[in-house]
Amino acid sequence: MVIKPNGLKLAPLIILLCYAGCAAPALIPPPKETVVRASAGAKVGLAPSFDHRLGTVTPWTDRPIHDAPAQFQFAIVSDRTGGMRAGVFDTAVPRLNALQPAFVLSVGDLIDGYTESPSVWNAQWDEFNAIVDKLEMPFVYVPGNHDTSNPQLTEQWKQRFGHTYYAFTYKDVLFIGLDTEDVVGGGISEQQASYVAEMLGTHADVRWTLLFMHRPLFSYEEKAGFDKIEAVLATRPYTVFAGHHHHALTQDI
Repeated sequence: MVIKPNGLKLAPLIILLCYAGCAAPALIPPPKETVVRASAGAKVGLAPSFDHRLGTVTPWTDRPIHDAPAQFQFAIVSDRTGGMRAGVFDTAVPRLNALQPAFVLSVGDLIDGYTESPSVWNAQWDEFNAIVDKLEMPFVYVPGNHDTSNPQLTEQWKQRFGHTYYAFTYKDVLFIGLDTEDVVGGGISEQQASYVAEMLGTHADVRWTLLFMHRPLFSYEEKAGFDKIEAVLATRPYTVFAGHHHHALTQDI
């Protein structure tokens, strides 16, 4: 997991589940009728403290937020595939339940993917979701290259979770889930960058912005489209969480 703090003063709980190198390698923007818009005035979905506006299919599980008025905490789990060791993720679930974060976010690579067989990808998602279903709080899905490695898997993601990128607010903090497989070989499309710019403009006064993505595009020489998002982030306080490399790294900017 790669963490790019930019002066972070919020302290999430981080559960690292990294196993091996993530070898090998889209978004059509959300349909207009279900465009994701984080809105402080639209309190629907999981709980009054989790503000968003989505369609009927959402990129998180249907569990109540464990909201503690005096606390701000959530957990992050990193890559599960690319050399997965059986039982490790299963063991983390009861520990997460013991920690009682408000919700759990991922940074992608949740299934092995890289298949065109419906029976294989259904078995992989069923196995993963059976584990996640044991969490007592919402699990928020973010796509990795294993999860959306071909058009069939990307379509399957949309059927299951609705969106490959989205935004919501919680306790006056803007959370943005990015899709770093939006272009072939990894990257952010113009459409996704425009969506993020819109969300940042709509929520210019939040106390912090947190971005979650799979590939650490900020470390790429040409940044593969993430430079457009960085330009809009400008001097606002923000932190980026990424996976893909399967080792822990913190980078201050």
